[in-house]
Amino acid sequence: MKNLLRLLFILLFLVIVLIIFGLFLPGKHKIVVRKAIDVPAEIVFPLVNDFRNWNSWSPWLQNDTSMIVKTEKHTSGKGARLSWESEKYGNCIVIITHCIEPESIAINFDYGTKSQTNSLWNFLQTDEGTQLEWTISLERLSIWERYFVLFNKNRMRQLIVSGADELEELAITFSRSRIGEIQMARCEARPVIVMSDSVLAANVPARMQEMFAYLNTFFQRRKLEASGNPIAVFYGVVSDSLFKFDCAIPVTERTWVWQTLRFYQMPATNVVSVSHFGYPTDKAHRAILKYIEANKLEANGFPFEEYLYDAQSDIDTVSWETKVYYPVK
Repeated sequence: MKNLLRLLFILLFLVIVLIIFGLFLPGKHKIVVRKAIDVPAEIVFPLVNDFRNWNSWSPWLQNDTSMIVKTEKHTSGKGARLSWESEKYGNCIVIITHCIEPESIAINFDYGTKSQTNSLWNFLQTDEGTQLEWTISLERLSIWERYFVLFNKNRMRQLIVSGADELEELAITFSRSRIGEIQMARCEARPVIVMSDSVLAANVPARMQEMFAYLNTFFQRRKLEASGNPIAVFYGVVSDSLFKFDCAIPVTERTWVWQTLRFYQMPATNVVSVSHFGYPTDKAHRAILKYIEANKLEANGFPFEEYLYDAQSDIDTVSWETKVYYPVK
C-alpha cells in the first residue's frame, strides 16, 4: 500500500512539474518558410487561393491519403471553405479570411480548440519570378499543445517546406502549359457509353482514371471500337460537397451495356472551345469563362473535356492535349 501511495505521489509530483514548466513555455509560435519560385505570381497565387488545387500540393492532403476532404461551391477567394477529417491531422475547417490578388492570402485553420492557427501567404513579384513567404502562426496554445510544438516544431517546419516544394513543382507545370485560340464551334451529336459518379472534389482525378479503365475493359470484352476520344462532362458540386461528373467513350451505334454503364446520345450544340496543352486544364476553363462573359454569351449546358492523349503511354504532361468545350446558345 505504501509503495502504491509513493508511486501516486511521484506521478502527481511529475504532473505538477510538467504543468508548472509548461506555463513558462511560449504560448505562441511562428514558422516561416521562404522560397524563390521561377514562375510569375499570377500563376502561383491561384494554386493557393483555389481549394480545388490543394490536393496537388498541400502537405496535409499529400501526407494523408485516407483524409476525407470536402469543399463548398465557393472554392476560391475570401470566404471559401474547405474541411477535412483525418486521424493523422485531426478534423479541421479551413477558411480564406483575406485575399488580395496576386499579393497575399490569409487562411484560418479551425481545429475546434481554443488555440488559433493562421497561415499568411505573401507573393512578391521579382524579375526571376515569385518570392514566396509562407508563415504559420500558432497562438493561445494550451499547456499540452506547447509541449507538442516543443517536440515537433522541426517536423512541422519540414512539412511546410515539403508543401512549398510541391507548390513550386505544380507552378512550374502550370507555367509550361499553354492554350490555343478560343473559338466558336459546332459539336455534332454523338453516341457514347457513359459511367457516372459523384465524389469529393479532391478525389475526382483518381476516380476518373478508375472509370476510364472500367470503360476500356468493357470495350475490350465486348470487342467494341471507340469512334472518338474519351470525354468527361462536369456538372459541378451537388449535395454533401460531392462533385458530379461523367466519363464517356464514343461508339458508332447503340449497344447493350452493363448496369453500371448507360448509352447516351450527346446532343449537337454550339460551343466555345479551346485546346489546352499540359495538365491540369484550369487555365483553359478560366480563359473560356472570361470569353463568355466578355462576349455576353449564355451557357446552354455543362462543360466537357475531350482527351487527345493516352496518359498511360505519354508520361510527359506538357504534351497532353485536351479540348475544353462550353456549350452556349
